[in-house]
Amino acid sequence: MTTRAMSAGSHPAAASSSWATTTPTRGTATAWPSPSTSDPAFDTADFADSLPFNPGNLRVDYVLGGKAGLVPIDGSVFWPAQGTANFDLVGNFPFPSSDHRLVEMTFAVVEETAVGLRLWQDALFDGRGTASPTAQLRKQATDLSYTDATGMSVQHSAAADDSTGPALARFIEAYGDVAVSAVDFAGGGQVAGNNAITLDWGINGALLVRLDLAWNAIKAIAIDEYTGPSLRVENFVDVLVTLSGSEGQAVAVDGAKRGVITTGSGNDTVLVGVDSNERNWSNSFRIETGAGNDSITVATASRNYVGGAYDGRHTSTTIDAGAGSDSITGGAGADTIVLRAGEADGDSIANFSGAGGQGDTLQLIGFGTGASFSFAAGQLVITGAAGTESVTLAGVAALAAADVIFV
Repeated sequence: MTTRAMSAGSHPAAASSSWATTTPTRGTATAWPSPSTSDPAFDTADFADSLPFNPGNLRVDYVLGGKAGLVPIDGSVFWPAQGTANFDLVGNFPFPSSDHRLVEMTFAVVEETAVGLRLWQDALFDGRGTASPTAQLRKQATDLSYTDATGMSVQHSAAADDSTGPALARFIEAYGDVAVSAVDFAGGGQVAGNNAITLDWGINGALLVRLDLAWNAIKAIAIDEYTGPSLRVENFVDVLVTLSGSEGQAVAVDGAKRGVITTGSGNDTVLVGVDSNERNWSNSFRIETGAGNDSITVATASRNYVGGAYDGRHTSTTIDAGAGSDSITGGAGADTIVLRAGEADGDSIANFSGAGGQGDTLQLIGFGTGASFSFAAGQLVITGAAGTESVTLAGVAALAAADVIFV
């Protein structure tokens, strides 16, 4: 998508439907030396040439694309040469319109890379069994005090005229890295600290969102919008990521105790590094990656966020990779791998340990009455109402009946 914008110094009425595609020659040079050293092809004002009081032709009119997401691709100055079409609109002194000339710019409108997030200070309990993952979270953030690369002093996200606009916490890459120094929550609570939360933009819109305070200082984060290629979230107890892009995105969550991660229809990559302080409450993740050839890995966090020893068997995970040829690597705890009719064929699963090990299970959905399975040489063959589908289970010698559940 492209858009045109134009500017004139005095009288925009001088505009014409006929724009010069190149800068025309404007006659002989003045007898006076011009004080301007810029390229005359960019001049936009026909000022008098009588030095020392008049400067001659200058570049004084601009079109400034100040909105993020506008990329300049072309531009021109409307200055027809004498004797050509439309010269009567600009003319010679005394000018019929203005001594300024119209400037045209063509911009490409591109999607801005942005992230929208919500924060909660605490929870009643994890809420994983409720219809909404956020149902039991409480004390939602009402304002973020922050600085970004705009050079402004501390801004407040609750204000309508800050960098986030009318949204409470929607940050765009064009305004640079963000350092959040304080978060106010419903009920009057506040969590503050030097760079309490950091948003660090990387190459091509990659983004790191990190809690720089102690683990559990702010319990939960929900990211409802992210339009870049690679998102990493660190040091939150509860992480909820909901993406809907079709281009393929990478999501990495490190140091979380529980969460729900949903991606769109592209070829997505999801990496969850789990951590936990205890077995109480919930230590569970749900990962849904939609269509596309997705890669999902559940592992132990890259470092010790909590401070105590962590047993990966605390964490259970439900993984629904959707349609496509998906690659799934389960964690150290009990994993439930969802395989749906019409979507399972070509999937591969690693680190599967059934009833005699970690308690992993395969949940087969929609294969119809009388569906069955067979397993040999690492290949699970599911026979259902619509035919057969094959899934690879790497490193698995045998499956017990309890490892496969038809739903």
